[in-house]
Amino acid sequence: MPERHSKRHVHSLICEHVLDDMRPHEAEYDHEGSLRNGNPSEWQMACMRHADELNRRDGIEVAA
Repeated sequence: MPERHSKRHVHSLICEHVLDDMRPHEAEYDHEGSLRNGNPSEWQMACMRHADELNRRDGIEVAA
């Protein structure tokens, strides 16, 4: 991990920042699925996309 990222927060699916932003929209997404089984729900996918957006905004590279 590059030194400049070592003290920076990396947003994730379960990050408080992501969940706070997404909570008002939670009812808009289907919750059926399991990330653990390789079939994430629409909700999980939306949270992951939002985490990627926040990381890009903060200059943290995200996986393609």
